[in-house]
Parts: sequence; C-alpha cells; structure tokens
Amino acid sequence: MKSEICLIRHGITEGNKLGVYYGAVDIPLLDEGIEELTSLRDRGTYPQYENPEFYTSGMLRTEQTLETIYGQRPHRQIELLREYNFGEFEMRHHRDIKELDEYQAFVKDREGYVAPPGGECARDFVKRVAEGFNELKVSHYQHVLRIRNEEKMASSVAVIHGGVIAAIMDSCWPDEKDWFFKWTPDPGHGYILTLEDGGIQEYREF
Repeated sequence: MKSEICLIRHGITEGNKLGVYYGAVDIPLLDEGIEELTSLRDRGTYPQYENPEFYTSGMLRTEQTLETIYGQRPHRQIELLREYNFGEFEMRHHRDIKELDEYQAFVKDREGYVAPPGGECARDFVKRVAEGFNELKVSHYQHVLRIRNEEKMASSVAVIHGGVIAAIMDSCWPDEKDWFFKWTPDPGHGYILTLEDGGIQEYREF
C-alpha cells in the first residue's frame, strides 16, 4: 500500500530576510511570508489529501504556516524536528561574528563536532532530527494501518524547517548531494515522499 509524507518548510521570517543565523529563536512569519504562502496555496502548490494527519515542530513559524495553508487543523507537535540551535550566534550575521575564534572553529569544522557556544553541533542535530523523523514515520505507519481497509491513501503533512528537511532528505538519499544543506527547500516549498512496503521509495519537489 502506497502512502505519502509531505514535508513543508515554513514561510519567510525576519531571519530569512536578514540573512542571519537562527533556528532556536521562536520568531513569527513576516506579513510577506504569509502573503507568499497564501499565493502558493491558491495556485494549488500544496497537496489536498483526504483526511491527512498534520504535524509541526511546535515553533510559531511552523504553526502559522500550517494554519495559512490548511486552516486550523488538529495536529501533533514533534519538538525533535525543531531547527538547528545556533546558541550565541542566533540572530547574528556572519559579518558581525566572523572574527570570533568560536565562530571560526564552528565554520571550519568539517566533521560536525564543533558547536556554537550554547548551541548544538551538526552531528547532534542530525541525530536529533533522525529521532524526530522516526517518531513521525512510526505515527504515519500507525495511520496507514488504521485505514488499510479503506479505499484511500494514507498521508501525513509535516510543517517544519529548512535545515531539518535537508537532514531528512540526506538521510534518505545520502549520495545524491555533496552537502546535506543543498537539500534545503525555499520557504513554503518542500518534498513529497512516497512510501511503500515499509520504506521510502521516491520523492518529488514542489
């Protein structure tokens, strides 16, 4: 039985516009972000499933994105799928911290062991996201089992974050990109994963 998981990145925030490091700070969407999501929705960008299950990371920008696209829907929050925690670098631009030793150590690290002060390292982030995605898949498969005798496809929609989506996609297709952040979709966009026989078989972008 085929099923689908749709991963949507939240809309545009001040952090996106300023080009700063941010992940753990809980900032809202900009009006511009809501307008763009509304336009994408009205153009039929997002799948319209029959009785999907909805998820967010629990952060304000994902909550607002879900409501803008699909309206007020009952949903589950998976906090393990929150964005990268940049610690003391949150809401700071590269040009303002580039001389800091801690920053240089962080950006030059290629093994993923160096964390920003008060933040998390890449390896811990990837491990956390893997645990969160597994939680999502378990819940999704339970949904599949609940409707297995009905003539409709099971579907789940997760409104989460760019870095989180990139980590998920890289874990599923590790050899397709030379750096996992290249999987990062634009705000309001993402991927639809097709699952069958207990595994993820393919994806498509939107």
